[in-house]
Amino acid sequence: MTNAPNRPGLLNTRVAPGYKWKVLSTVIFGIFMVIQDTTIVYVAFQTINKGFGGNLNNTQWVISIYVLAPGITYDPGGSLISAFPIFNVVKQLLINS
Repeated sequence: MTNAPNRPGLLNTRVAPGYKWKVLSTVIFGIFMVIQDTTIVYVAFQTINKGFGGNLNNTQWVISIYVLAPGITYDPGGSLISAFPIFNVVKQLLINS
């Protein structure tokens, strides 16, 4: 066993035993919602295509952009959260939306 200095930080914080299960269940629920949302759009693709009178090529671009847009925002969002406290980021997003 090593005698590492007791430095304040994330690794030295103590959390309640049930906390990790709450975080895990929240992440699983979020992933489920993303998959469900994408599946709904894919199932409704033919109806959207007929409703707007578009051809397959045009509506395929819309679906592709719809699926790629969240993936493009994950990396900058993670950088913002690392650089600034989460409360300030959420507050700015709510104010600017």
